[in-house]
Amino acid sequence: MTPVRALLSILMLVVAAPAPEWTVRAWRGIRARRWPQTVGRITCSNVIASGTIGARTMRPALADIEYEYRVNDQTLTGTRVGVVGGLGTTAESGYRVVARYPLGKSVVVWYDPDDPGSAVLEPGSAGDVGLAGFLLCLIAGLIWLAA
Repeated sequence: MTPVRALLSILMLVVAAPAPEWTVRAWRGIRARRWPQTVGRITCSNVIASGTIGARTMRPALADIEYEYRVNDQTLTGTRVGVVGGLGTTAESGYRVVARYPLGKSVVVWYDPDDPGSAVLEPGSAGDVGLAGFLLCLIAGLIWLAA
């Protein structure tokens, strides 16, 4: 095996490893777009800072979002923003999530009709992740075959 082909094989494995998870998340995102909607209210909206040195955050700050909603005369509590999570991957994005969902805000909640306790505020947010994963795997596979 040539060094180029060996490197491309390793690259393909690294890229392809998360592909099943990306596919599952993409499917959940597509399904969530068809879920029924109800009105909810944000009951908790905080940023959880991970670690700091001075004024600099060393790890991501995550959004802690909680909301209440009603389905079939039952009050339920949700914590998922999106299918992937949507809690933020950097300090800045965690703060942006909290800014979008301030305490007391009225929100639209999409819930799974088969499991009303499973709900999200942003359905379909994982679709791009799945598509990107698929395209990366496809490109890596084509490069590997061509090498």
